[in-house]
Amino acid sequence: MDVILVESVAEVTVEISRQLHEHGWALIATPYEGLLHHYTLGLPRRWNHPDLESFGLDEERGAGFITTLVNRIAAGRRYRSGDFISDLAPGFDLFLVENPIDPAGEPITGGRLRLVWPDAAHRYPWHADCEARCSCQRFIPPPADVSLEALQAQLGVLGRIN
Repeated sequence: MDVILVESVAEVTVEISRQLHEHGWALIATPYEGLLHHYTLGLPRRWNHPDLESFGLDEERGAGFITTLVNRIAAGRRYRSGDFISDLAPGFDLFLVENPIDPAGEPITGGRLRLVWPDAAHRYPWHADCEARCSCQRFIPPPADVSLEALQAQLGVLGRIN
């Protein structure tokens, strides 16, 4: 899947239309305060699955991780908020959390699942001392029904964090 880098509305519209027609979904990367926001369009319509997003990952990882998850969805895998993913980034554990707020500020219905990743020291955005690049993921907080502390405790029980 080619990532659409947002440059002009006309170019993006044409590319989204092409990807939706060709693949049934599109992958877009938008700069946000110096970092990339990767997100999908079309998963609800194509597979009745929430769209996916990530913040702060470089082009290769953001697009690669999301494309891998979409390929799994296409093969029948269903993801939901709180799912723990340990096979995308060797040595690092990732989570999916629901976040129904668009970075533009308006609530969206149905939400997206955000891929949450740790910093190099395995600290997550909810840790006060995580790297700034990692902490950017919390600028739009997850809804109240997802307990980041519970996810952290789950990792502790599994021996993945101290």
